[in-house]
Amino acid sequence: MAQKSRKGPNYALIGGLGVVGAAVGGAAGKFALHLGPMETGGLAVGGLLVCAALGLVGSATGDTKRMAAQLVVKKNVDSAYQQQSLGRLAEAEKLLLEALERGKELEDNDLTKLSATHSLGNLYRLQNKPEQAEQNYRKALSSYESLKMTGEAVYAQCLRDCALALESRGQNQESLEMARRSLPLFEKLGQTRDVAEVMSLMARNTRASGLLDQAVEAYRKVKDLQISQFGEYSTEVIDTVLTSARTLRSLNQLPEAIEAYKDVLVRLNKSERPPRSWEAEALLEMAEVSLEQGQLKSVEPLCTGSLKVLQNFVGPREKLLARLASTLRAAREKLNQPLSETEFLLLFTQNRDQVRDLFREQPDLAKQKDRGGWSPIQWTLFLGWDDLMRWLLRNGAQADGFEANVMSPVHVASAWSKGGTITFLAENNVALDPVGPQGWSPIHYAAYHGKQDCLEQLLTRGSDATRLDVVGRSALHWAADRGHPEMVGYLLSKNLDKDLPDSKYGRSPLHLAAAAGHGLVVRTLMMNGANEQLADKGGKTPIHLAEEAGHRGLVAAMKHFRSAMGS
Repeated sequence: MAQKSRKGPNYALIGGLGVVGAAVGGAAGKFALHLGPMETGGLAVGGLLVCAALGLVGSATGDTKRMAAQLVVKKNVDSAYQQQSLGRLAEAEKLLLEALERGKELEDNDLTKLSATHSLGNLYRLQNKPEQAEQNYRKALSSYESLKMTGEAVYAQCLRDCALALESRGQNQESLEMARRSLPLFEKLGQTRDVAEVMSLMARNTRASGLLDQAVEAYRKVKDLQISQFGEYSTEVIDTVLTSARTLRSLNQLPEAIEAYKDVLVRLNKSERPPRSWEAEALLEMAEVSLEQGQLKSVEPLCTGSLKVLQNFVGPREKLLARLASTLRAAREKLNQPLSETEFLLLFTQNRDQVRDLFREQPDLAKQKDRGGWSPIQWTLFLGWDDLMRWLLRNGAQADGFEANVMSPVHVASAWSKGGTITFLAENNVALDPVGPQGWSPIHYAAYHGKQDCLEQLLTRGSDATRLDVVGRSALHWAADRGHPEMVGYLLSKNLDKDLPDSKYGRSPLHLAAAAGHGLVVRTLMMNGANEQLADKGGKTPIHLAEEAGHRGLVAAMKHFRSAMGS
């Protein structure tokens, strides 16, 4: 989706331009052109990549009109890719449609026209328009075949991309067949990462087709291949193990499912960038399986663990919260344990009006905490019930004095509310700079979750922008890690140390952004002078980390920029 415009200065732009003068303007422009997500979920092919693979050239014997059309099409494809990198998908779509309109002047199998068709398919898939994506992929496949390019990487990529579109449409058998066609091509080309990705796609389609026993075996093979390509604790491996656990659960192989879930949690704990939503889901699903097995005493700790992940990192996923409440309630009933009124998870998954009425009937509830150390204030801030939060605060709810291992109300507000809420808390004499879990201050939560209006309010009111957490990371580290370019630009305007290494890995904000593939954040940092040759404790530079993660387009862009800057 295209980013919504917001009032106030564009700090990403300020950050990008603040240090580099007109002398390097051309280099900066080229850099911007190449940055962005070359892969979406490791699978999409950017327009520039397609063009390069096709060896786009004008015909020496072609007429001027044809060559002019080719240049226009190529320019539009490149510009569309730039817009896509910035999240401006509507603008990218317009450029590609214009490219294909101009491409009517060219032969059906012209390479420039073909690159636009393939790129439009990728864009439609990013926009969650699988039917339109499939149509463009099939056009591109037909052209590749007529050009006798069936042994080329772009043909294999197009087969795989089409398989992904078919999977999104629920056409699993067709998707499986298309993926099978691409597999030997990737194997022949020696593209082992693509082999692993296609095998994972095939396993998913096998599972979706109801062939669960075959799917379990397929996931075992995929896991081994992914470990060799992506590493033991990669997101690819974790995803495969999690899906395998769910498949085993569907087969009613509950002890095996529990072991697979445990494997997921071990890998998440050792991952440098764990997908927190998966952690919450895995813990909840283990609780549900434990309930099914009659292992009732295991249920509550697992539910509590899942809830803490939601509260700290993921957010108020209503369906997950409802499942947590249902699972916890069922376990308590089977254990003949009474349900406390202060179990706010159980309370706040009810109707909002009912909750408000209960607090009016029992005002002392506003002063109490649940077993996780949360008061009603935290819960209302978490759920976005701002009106009830203000009412509770006026009626004695606690907003200060929380332990360091518990998110205080201002922590919760910084993660899940708006800047106006921070202002309200400050005006009610709530301390704005307490230490929370992992040594995080509210600015860490605001940076992690991209809440720039909250961050600005906190810093305006005296919060320490240089505060470090238990692993030595600042708000700038977390904004870079999570891919918030405008916030990175804003923090750079506060003169924070852009090359500060964290204490755990020795990684700077640029290391984190490069490893995660956040092209626009990388651009902002490098244009402000961040050192791309700085080595972490393992001797790896940001470019090394981007290479290891498979961000090929980003690696090329970083090297190009370094060269253009004369470094």
